[in-house]
Amino acid sequence: MGTSNVQAAPPDLFDTINDRLGYMQAVAAWKVENQHAIEDPAREKIVLKAASEAASKAGFNTDTVEVFFEAQIEAAKAIQLCWANRWHTGSPRPEHVPDLVTDVRPALISLGDKIIEQLSSLSVSPKDQADFNAAVRVDCLPEDNRNELFDALINISETTE
Repeated sequence: MGTSNVQAAPPDLFDTINDRLGYMQAVAAWKVENQHAIEDPAREKIVLKAASEAASKAGFNTDTVEVFFEAQIEAAKAIQLCWANRWHTGSPRPEHVPDLVTDVRPALISLGDKIIEQLSSLSVSPKDQADFNAAVRVDCLPEDNRNELFDALINISETTE
């Protein structure tokens, strides 16, 4: 990919990342309700493999995209754990819990594909940090995880230029 086709990162990419992480409360609710562990190593492997394949098709360095998706997985687990802990200590759980397999997972896959698509024509630089922080504001997202996500985005951009 040449830099002539790469544009500055618009808020759309950051909003898509926020939207994807926004589903983690529903994921946590389903896991708690169905007594599933927050960590699902088998599912993580599937997500990383799919991200790597999509990245390869889009012409990305698959290693940098995998690092980004690993950062997303870690952020997702942190958010889910936060929600599970809140509910364990008495905060009310959502009344309606969408099904993880039929409702939530297809949306997550679609958003993951959208992120890859948006990355193929965008570039993220350190000057985008404030916009990223303003857009990616999911409740329960630790600052360290937010920073790891942003750093991984910069890494992808640097390897595509």
